[in-house]
Amino acid sequence: MTIIIIDDGSFPEIIIKNPEIIILRNKQNQGKGFSILKGLKYAQENDFTNAVTLDADSQHDPRLIEMFLEVN
Repeated sequence: MTIIIIDDGSFPEIIIKNPEIIILRNKQNQGKGFSILKGLKYAQENDFTNAVTLDADSQHDPRLIEMFLEVN
């Protein structure tokens, strides 16, 4: 499963070395809406079939992603 992470202008930059993780960077903070649209546009242009958004505040349990994929 490929994961897209939007780095919304964080300092220091997020560094992850995993071929299944794609990091799209905003040079400066652009906000939640801009970042979500950026990720969804990338997903659409690259033929992804599912999308789930999670904020960095851990409000949503990432373990629920598997349930989403099973239902979908």
